[in-house]
Amino acid sequence: MSPDSISVHAKAVVPADSDIRGTVTIKSDTVLHPRVKLDGTLAPLVVGENCIVEEGAQLMSGPRGMELGDGNWIRVGCRIASEHVGNCNIFEVGCHVPAHVRVSNFCVIGAGCDLQTSEPRDLPERTVVYGADAAERTWSGDGIGQQLASHAKHLQYLRTTLPQYHKLRIIRT
Repeated sequence: MSPDSISVHAKAVVPADSDIRGTVTIKSDTVLHPRVKLDGTLAPLVVGENCIVEEGAQLMSGPRGMELGDGNWIRVGCRIASEHVGNCNIFEVGCHVPAHVRVSNFCVIGAGCDLQTSEPRDLPERTVVYGADAAERTWSGDGIGQQLASHAKHLQYLRTTLPQYHKLRIIRT
């Protein structure tokens, strides 16, 4: 087993109590909450720019790795193992996305939704998954500007607040 290789780009906020294993790259301006688990032991895991990964979320790369795009918001307790996640997606509290489900852009996976399927699949842009049976519909795209503005404001707030109350991890490369 190879040693951990953690690469953190400029202005990323990484609390000391985050659990980061394997080969993990965290790109600039991303904010991790405390007690996040990033597991890149099987293959490299890349977290894009301007992402928010909340408390208790788990990102786990499979044998072919994991690439998380820019501007994603992963809420409390999510488990994500998808090989590819596009940009500007929202993963609500406690959802689960397995490795063989690819997520495109501007998708919303609802609270508690489990996308377990027996075969590989791709979620098209602006897909909303909701309810106990993980029903799907397509979002018209109305309000994308407000969503992006809200995300940017939340990132700004977290970058200011988290370092005041949590010890940050020092990464030496």
